[in-house]
Amino acid sequence: MLRLAPTLLALSVASMAAAAESVRIGGVDVPAGCALARKEHPRLLFTRADIPKLRERLKHPRLAKELEWAKQLASQGKASAILLGVLYHLTGEKAYLDQARAKLEPSWIQTYPLAADLVMAGLPPEEQKAEADRLVEQIKANRWRPHVALALAAWGHGHDDFLNEVLTKRYPEDLVRGVAYNNLWSQGRGGSSMSHGYNGEHFYTEWLTMAVAWSNATGQDWVSKCDFAAHAPEWYLFHYRPWASGFECVHVGVTAMCRHWMTVTPASFEGDNLAVLVASRFRDGVGQWWIDNVISKISMGWGTSALGQGGVWGKLLWYDPELPAVEPASLPPARLFPENGHAVMRSDWTPEATYALFRCGRFGEIDGHWGRNNADNLHFIINKRGVLAADTGAVHSLNNAALAFAGSQPQGESRPHLTEYARQTVAHNSITVGREPIVHVDWRGNPTRDVVRRGGQSPIQDKSWWKLWGLPERKPGDRPFREGRIVAYETSPFFDYAAGDATHSYPPTRVKSITRQFVYLRPDTFVVFDRVEAAEPGLETIWNLHALYQPAWNGKAEPDASLPPEKQFVLSDDGKEQLPNPKPGGRFAHTGGDTFTIDDNWQGMQGRLFAKLLLPAEDARTVRTIGGAWHEFEVDGINYGPTEATYGKHKGGQNPHNRENTIGVEGWRIELSPKDNPASASFLVVLFATDQKSGKLPPIERVEREGRVGAKLSIAGKDYEVTFATTGALGGHIAIREGGKAMLDRPLATSVEDTYGKWSSDPRYKAWTTQPEYRNFIGREAAR
Repeated sequence: MLRLAPTLLALSVASMAAAAESVRIGGVDVPAGCALARKEHPRLLFTRADIPKLRERLKHPRLAKELEWAKQLASQGKASAILLGVLYHLTGEKAYLDQARAKLEPSWIQTYPLAADLVMAGLPPEEQKAEADRLVEQIKANRWRPHVALALAAWGHGHDDFLNEVLTKRYPEDLVRGVAYNNLWSQGRGGSSMSHGYNGEHFYTEWLTMAVAWSNATGQDWVSKCDFAAHAPEWYLFHYRPWASGFECVHVGVTAMCRHWMTVTPASFEGDNLAVLVASRFRDGVGQWWIDNVISKISMGWGTSALGQGGVWGKLLWYDPELPAVEPASLPPARLFPENGHAVMRSDWTPEATYALFRCGRFGEIDGHWGRNNADNLHFIINKRGVLAADTGAVHSLNNAALAFAGSQPQGESRPHLTEYARQTVAHNSITVGREPIVHVDWRGNPTRDVVRRGGQSPIQDKSWWKLWGLPERKPGDRPFREGRIVAYETSPFFDYAAGDATHSYPPTRVKSITRQFVYLRPDTFVVFDRVEAAEPGLETIWNLHALYQPAWNGKAEPDASLPPEKQFVLSDDGKEQLPNPKPGGRFAHTGGDTFTIDDNWQGMQGRLFAKLLLPAEDARTVRTIGGAWHEFEVDGINYGPTEATYGKHKGGQNPHNRENTIGVEGWRIELSPKDNPASASFLVVLFATDQKSGKLPPIERVEREGRVGAKLSIAGKDYEVTFATTGALGGHIAIREGGKAMLDRPLATSVEDTYGKWSSDPRYKAWTTQPEYRNFIGREAAR
């Protein structure tokens, strides 16, 4: 078997770093012998010195196969400019150079400088200068876009004084601060400031491209500093739906299309190729599996010249056939992404798995302000053979347009459904406190479109709130503010537990404190306990749960007359007017029962979720459902979004786009609230996921112990008791018995225990902690 040398980028970096002399470029001392200082092309993906080693690699059968695939793509006219440039350098065939040059498209997008650099290596000086001119034009025309890769590609062709100024400014801004910013989201576990739909396009690919380009051009290693890239595979893997026939992500955040190639991989701007380098550099077996089984196979969607390439040029340059792939089934079924506050919990890695995501962390920052970022702390989703507890709303203009929502033409990100419903807390399985809108103002004091609806959370902080929270106002250079935090966490074969504090997600004029404790009893049961202290009595506190189809109730349901027909409205097609609701109603009050049954009625789906309400008690609560056509996105009497065309031409809830992305057309919302609107409220709900054919709700009852309240359950021969502290510090206790024998009896974690130590009895644990291909994923345990 041919033994491959270490990753070529590592060799280049090591050799350049050994150079004794240095020159100063862009305010940074770089080796005098590096490709950038020598003004030599290629320099961004590899250097001239790397080419013999790259060609030698192609003797390996796996890489020879990739080369044939690359040539086939080129012969069919499907190869990108970068792939054609790589083929030119690997084969020496000038036809590839000519094809690559013909496909160059000047742009701020960093695939352009990567391709241009490869092409410039085969051009005479005057033509290199002409391409450098075009690169510089892009820098000048796109001042707020990343400039490092453009500047590195253009260096050495008559613009060096200008480019030196660019790099002096943008190296620390774009690369140094950018990587540090991304790594804060990752923290050795994975994460992103953006949803999966945008992660590859910006968060992942923009900064990783700069790191790769700088590393090759200067010999100074930035790739190994990209923690965010090292842990991208698990950020994707743990967000894939278990029951989907192909790879698709759960709907959370600003994801527009859950099964689009830009969502399930970072393929936008050809970032999937860079993932190959990262897996090899970090010796990451999870990343290797991701490359082999996801990146190599995804070929869907539209809109890119690189579509369907499967990361081929990345594999030609960096793939290590000797790196063992780690299959998901060999991994623990739980993962905490601390900055995002995503606690992902699964029963297993089969298509039949029960899947949950609990969320309490830092709000997304895709638009820099509120924008499309969801105010969704304390939210959770549950899947089992379908979508059971759904994340609803269309937070992207594409979704609004696809369903003919009011005001969706022309497309933009200020559509009424987006701003007034989809990004609001009411669209999520979370808690709202109060009803009156809160309008944020700009620096002049003028009202903006950023309005907190129906007692929700706010990604924007008013200046007056810091004092009310007892916190100093944020200053430039401070650690970015975390509106929500996971304050306790643990995972084990028996159960997973996460506690979230979202106090600073809400206006302090509405909420003094709010927490949610989320316990997952493997394989199918969830116990959710919430404590809310409103700022004052009289503010309505509502516990929300969303379903794609109308839930059934085991008691009495009557039309809810609390909102009369004359106060129910929809929007005109252009989104500018309120019109009388053509189908008033859509609201029911529920009494005399305690359990909702939620079925996923989409073809082929068999999932069922029982929701048993334990607190508030029956005589102290109000229960209602709101939904169906013309009411599914209702906020204070206004249904934001659907038009006649939504239900007619676009088939309403039967629309596949609506279904894929759990937008919720014709869906329903369960609202649970304490009567009389007290300042203090507690909610206790048990959720049981099963299937529609055989699933029945197991025995569940509320229990009270001194200073604690919780649930007692009997499931599959085991007796569970989970209780929570009702006052003071967050805390709880869990006991599990089987056949009268105690299996577990101890307090819940009181801090974040983000390790897999409690899985030590699992037969896979030894591999997790000893085999090198697991080290990047496991982290702390592997270092012991």
